[in-house]
Amino acid sequence: MTERRPGRPASSPPPTRWDRFLYWAGRFRRDESFDETERDYKIEVAEHLQAAKVALFEDDPAWLDKLHYAITAPPNNLTNWRETQAFEAWCRLHPENGKVALRRLWDEDVAVAERMDTFAEAVAPSGRLARIAETSFFHMAMDPHAFPIYRATPVDKALDLTGYPTPSEVGVKSGELGRRYEHFLTFLDIMIKRAANGGLELRDRLDAQSAAWMVTQWPPLEYWSETDRQAFSEYQGQGSLIR
Repeated sequence: MTERRPGRPASSPPPTRWDRFLYWAGRFRRDESFDETERDYKIEVAEHLQAAKVALFEDDPAWLDKLHYAITAPPNNLTNWRETQAFEAWCRLHPENGKVALRRLWDEDVAVAERMDTFAEAVAPSGRLARIAETSFFHMAMDPHAFPIYRATPVDKALDLTGYPTPSEVGVKSGELGRRYEHFLTFLDIMIKRAANGGLELRDRLDAQSAAWMVTQWPPLEYWSETDRQAFSEYQGQGSLIR
């Protein structure tokens, strides 16, 4: 059966910005290659990070080598290698400081925002600012299903397409990594709930992050009809023009 794009039947209200976003998210989520292309590799990368986390908390000297592997080995393409490898280089020069920073980020007894903020504070003496993409990448060791990576460009686009408030619109400053990340998690939770209300299953935040990434960053799928391909391309380009 051919899926219907959100329209306006005579007896129904016009589709909302969320309706439009979730329609296209569903098109990607229901594609048979979804797990292979956007989910499985992130879990594998997180497993590599988890190996480094275990080694660090066990005071195993191999923790740095395991961290290096998580950063550089396939299938990781989630971060800018210049940022993550610069952090690794700092850890090698100052391993005790690196341990302190990562122990803070991987402390299960502390709330998410505090984990990220104290990590940033521990990294600050290196002269580098902890960036949210890098920080959320390492934080995936906690659980990629619950704490997926944050990339500013797709997140900003998803907020724009749905009309969800930006962090700055709710008083969150760009340097507040923890609050920015929590804002992102709240968006994903709302996306999951709204999707379920519309009959679309998103298994967890990783599903939501992956579907949102595809809507904001991917081209139309090749097997879609020309009409759908054109409609999706136009949708991606609208953003704040949508009413």
